[in-house]
Amino acid sequence: MKRVILFSTAVLLLTFSACNKKLQTTANLKDQLDSINYAFGVANGAAFKSMFAPEDTTKANIEAMLIGFAKGFRSLSEEEISKNEAITAGIQLNNGLRQGFLFGDSAMTVNKDLIYKTVDEMLNGKDTVNGFDRLQANQYFFKIYQQRRDSVPLQLTKEIIDSINIAYGVMQGAGYKHNLNDTNRAAFIKNFHKGRAMEKSTDRFENLGLSMASAGYQMFSKTGILNDSTLTLKSDIVLAGINAGTLGDTTIFSPNTAREYLRTVSEKRRAAKNEQLFGAWKKENEEFLTKTAQNKNVKSTPSGLLYEVIKEGKGAKPTITDIVKVHYKGSLINDTVFDSSIERKEPVTFNLNQVIKGWTEGLQLMSVGSKYKFYIPQQLAYGDQQAGEAINPYSTLIFEVELINIEKPEGIK
Repeated sequence: MKRVILFSTAVLLLTFSACNKKLQTTANLKDQLDSINYAFGVANGAAFKSMFAPEDTTKANIEAMLIGFAKGFRSLSEEEISKNEAITAGIQLNNGLRQGFLFGDSAMTVNKDLIYKTVDEMLNGKDTVNGFDRLQANQYFFKIYQQRRDSVPLQLTKEIIDSINIAYGVMQGAGYKHNLNDTNRAAFIKNFHKGRAMEKSTDRFENLGLSMASAGYQMFSKTGILNDSTLTLKSDIVLAGINAGTLGDTTIFSPNTAREYLRTVSEKRRAAKNEQLFGAWKKENEEFLTKTAQNKNVKSTPSGLLYEVIKEGKGAKPTITDIVKVHYKGSLINDTVFDSSIERKEPVTFNLNQVIKGWTEGLQLMSVGSKYKFYIPQQLAYGDQQAGEAINPYSTLIFEVELINIEKPEGIK
């Protein structure tokens, strides 16, 4: 079964009071790693309610989901994981049928018994039910769906509606049985039926929380928080953050401050890592700019942009909102050419306010017909970020640019 992952990868503070006896929202944050784990939990917990329809977000349902989350946010056996996924599959099938019709068409009435029967036949090993295999079911379903939306829509008979339900069941069943074999088939069917039969919403939400937590724990216990293997997962602290974020306790972090904290930490850690890896390259680029600025033919702007006039045109100068057509060659200080419209023999057209700062500023200095050479420091380019394979962090970008024309927006004559 496909594992469900609902985490996003988006001040050291003391403990705070729990807002629910069952659900711990306290955490003793001793260091930055603790704070990162807690903020990570808050940021993700705050997003959980938005996953559900408003009528589902009762206090009882949300607390049940968090209880399930606590049960699942740990190392589970493959048997436990498979059981939870099968139960969740049964719950999700019923959720898809809850409105009583299929694919947004109120005339395509759900026949639960017929869908259940079809799914069970597929799970028990059949590849075809009532003449439909998976591909045929897909083709039939969407053929009928399209005909319903033609200018003269197809009128649905009982025979067609039954066939639609069977086709839907075949599609669902084929997806469920993809990873089934003689070893796990019986257990999956048993737990799938258990999930399908769940009536209490709190039971469904508890199992959903367990499945989400299991998938998240498996991922982040291996990759670390924020895709950084050095930021190890501390499950108890993340769970406290999840509870606080979901239940709305903002004593330590609000969702926004949690996300901002994680963003700041990520940027600082990336900058420190890049400084270690590319510090020598950064120094080499800074020295190159200092030497280039001493050239009498090179001019500068207050932002630090350096430029050299190769040819001065006589046309108009673009403004920041204009669309320009240019030919260019881009290279690094070591003469590596990373892009060239000249080599492609095809000029490029773009909005002047949708490129790096150095281009936006530099092109406004040029008249149509001009050719300039720009030396764009990293703060006006990609800064401490990698840009493709060739452009490392802190790279100065050197562009020879010819401004061919100022283009009119499409539709204007």
